Amino acid sequence: MNYEYYRVFFSVGRHKNFTRAAKELFSSQPAVTRVIKNMETELGCQLFVRSKNGVSFTRAGQALYDLIEAPCNLLMHADQAFHQSAGWSSETIYIGTTDTALQCFLFHFLEAYRTKYSHINFKIHTGSSSRMISKLKQGEIDLVFNTTPFSNAQALRVTPVYELADILVGGTLYQKLQGRPHSLKELQNYPFILLSRNMQFRQFCDSFFSRHGVHIEPALEADSSGLLVPLAAHNWGLAFVPEEMAAEGLQKGDIMQIALSDAIPRRAVTLVTDPQRPLSGAARLMCELASNMKLR
Repeated sequence: MNYEYYRVFFSVGRHKNFTRAAKELFSSQPAVTRVIKNMETELGCQLFVRSKNGVSFTRAGQALYDLIEAPCNLLMHADQAFHQSAGWSSETIYIGTTDTALQCFLFHFLEAYRTKYSHINFKIHTGSSSRMISKLKQGEIDLVFNTTPFSNAQALRVTPVYELADILVGGTLYQKLQGRPHSLKELQNYPFILLSRNMQFRQFCDSFFSRHGVHIEPALEADSSGLLVPLAAHNWGLAFVPEEMAAEGLQKGDIMQIALSDAIPRRAVTLVTDPQRPLSGAARLMCELASNMKLR
């Protein structure tokens, strides 16, 4: 049994709740659940009883918690004391990100990070993938949260931290397209909203079209992924967007998902750092936490 298992068990036991424990650990509820199940398998006993209101200890779980509570508390307080003594309270992390990575991953991640390290400051730069990579190489920022695909990453360290699923959406004008999956060839004569040609996601879409023998000339081009959902909601055409960015519009009924019979390749949010440039303690911790945070 490794320390990480005990740390997860201790957090679940303290909160009596898998979701709150996952947030404290910068992890996901399924990941926390898997750890507890693995522990129960290794120990040969049940540790928690699940209910609608959370969890409670079994007798075996309570006995284990009583054994590890004191050393786990000591380690947790030592960790906090070290961070304070290292001067992290005045540290600023310089982060580069694309609009998509910001909305689909980074907002959630920074909220969880700040909950635990409330005195760390952030300075966030947003822009295209290529611009953020350039800033990283020039030492203007510490790290980049980027979306695949992107280029010019030679000699950089690239770590996937979150899986993206894109969907096709349209406004109420295209309601007739609901009800069954459509192929790209069926939809090629409909107006499409795409990003500008020099942007990586546009190239990703063009490659997807080409693999299915389709050429689509957009009715409208946008220079930011944040414009795709509002433009689709105003019936300018169909648009490919990540599920996370479409969620609010789908819930409100401003846009609707159009099912495709041609599978859209998955993308990822990645953490990009420059191994040639040393990171501060807070930035190193952020990299470690992001690398271990599995939201899908």
